[in-house]
Amino acid sequence: MSEPTHISGVATDIGVGLAILWRSPSAENSDATIQRLELHSATILSFLLGGIIGVFFYRVTQGAIFWAASVPLFLQCARYLRK
Repeated sequence: MSEPTHISGVATDIGVGLAILWRSPSAENSDATIQRLELHSATILSFLLGGIIGVFFYRVTQGAIFWAASVPLFLQCARYLRK
């Protein structure tokens, strides 16, 4: 069984926002809701594209992409620990 991710809450917020737009006649309330819907939609799209691009680079580099990402992180940690 798959576990929910932090994105599942954002998807719920999109549903709530759509329900608010459907029920609320207030233009002021609608503008704020639309801005939140745009932000939540961009978050989900970024999550999906990041997953697709990550799988692509993992397959192309046969996992070496993790080493490429971990070396700068390790160097930053080592620099911090030296202080």
